[in-house]
Amino acid sequence: MSNTTSIKLPNGEWLLTRVAYTAKEHSGVTFLLVVSALSLVAVVGLLSVISLSAFNTRTYKNDEHLFVRTHVAAYFISLLCCDLIQAIGSLYNSRWVNSGAVLLDKYCTAQGVFKQIADVGTALWTIIIAVHTFYLLVLERKPNQFTLYTTLIAGWSGIFAIVISGPAVLDTVDRGPFFGISGYWCWISDGYEVPRITLDYLIMFVAAFSCFVLHGLIHLRLRGNMSMKGWRMTFYRQPQERPTGRNFDDKGMSIARQMLLFPIAYCIIILPIAVSRFAAWNGHIVSFEETVFCETVFLLSGCVNVTLFCTCRQILPPKSLVLLKRSISKPKPIQRVEATSIAVSPESDPYYAASITTTVVGYGFDKGHDVDIEKGSMSDSSSVPMGEGSTRVSDPYEQTVAPLQIRKSVRHPRPPSVIIPNRELDDVYNMYSGGQPDVYSGDFNDVNLGSGHHPSHR
Repeated sequence: MSNTTSIKLPNGEWLLTRVAYTAKEHSGVTFLLVVSALSLVAVVGLLSVISLSAFNTRTYKNDEHLFVRTHVAAYFISLLCCDLIQAIGSLYNSRWVNSGAVLLDKYCTAQGVFKQIADVGTALWTIIIAVHTFYLLVLERKPNQFTLYTTLIAGWSGIFAIVISGPAVLDTVDRGPFFGISGYWCWISDGYEVPRITLDYLIMFVAAFSCFVLHGLIHLRLRGNMSMKGWRMTFYRQPQERPTGRNFDDKGMSIARQMLLFPIAYCIIILPIAVSRFAAWNGHIVSFEETVFCETVFLLSGCVNVTLFCTCRQILPPKSLVLLKRSISKPKPIQRVEATSIAVSPESDPYYAASITTTVVGYGFDKGHDVDIEKGSMSDSSSVPMGEGSTRVSDPYEQTVAPLQIRKSVRHPRPPSVIIPNRELDDVYNMYSGGQPDVYSGDFNDVNLGSGHHPSHR
């Protein structure tokens, strides 16, 4: 690192106010920006998917088996929020990349706050998930809602209390600001080496060690090499009794086992940082390449958590991930109906005595039917052949869904009335050749009523 600017503090130490990047450092920090952007996109995407699932299942009553309604879901969402804060804090490096140097200003202070919240938050929520899994799988007890709310309030309050306590209690004029330039970006200043270890590194290492111990106990319990009687543990060389999950269902047991992967992943992620920090405390000079590698692995925490969640089997119901739900009406059942025949009473003219009206009303037929107009009956077309005076009534789609009403009326045509004006019969007779006048009725037998030609008035 070269081209640094610093001021001398009252206690005789130097405070960095500007650190310029070399070409190699500029490229390395740019690469960290890309990794941070990937984690940001992954975490935001998973949070959106979980929110969509929770919204689509909001009407599912008395269903406690959904992931979004479990305690571990609330803890996991808190872990994702810390991963999101970590990605945002790392993206502040874009300002230093653009300016070519790290500057001690308000943006530097903001980056330091974001980074410490992310470090403490990921450590705290990871160990909470491990403890919750231990409580379910080893102790076989299901926490109540009061435990959930108490844990959430205490967890976030503890994170902000730790972050605020540094500048509120330890920040002095002699040592400069608590959050300042630290290496190639901003974090806890170099003048606060002990608070940096106790308020950040120590919490991360304790969380990783606790997760390692809890995972070992859970592994032995699931194999049957350990039994629990109250809080007393008994270990066996050969597998004995395994957890039955009597206090919760198999779905909760499966989710708890899958969520156990996240504490394991956290232990692996912070391992490079732990190695580099212990090496530096022993006097080893950590190179820039080693620093970028450790920071890259740590920034991939968001991507790793998202990947592990996506590989878990059926944590979120597939139907709850649909953006738009289109409802399609269910088809109504097909009902068979019988044809009804209504005979028309004879009128004064015997010509209409045989006239009938046949009406068929229903929801359709699954095959053709024969309607006998003369007899007023209906029969199956597959067994009764059609004859004269029959009409085939069939559904062209074999089965129809929408209500269908078929009305069939058959009548003999009534001839139109012809009124012969009162005129000389001889004149009318001349218009219709061959007709013989009937002097009594005034009608002509040979008048073509369907021709459309009618006698005209003179």
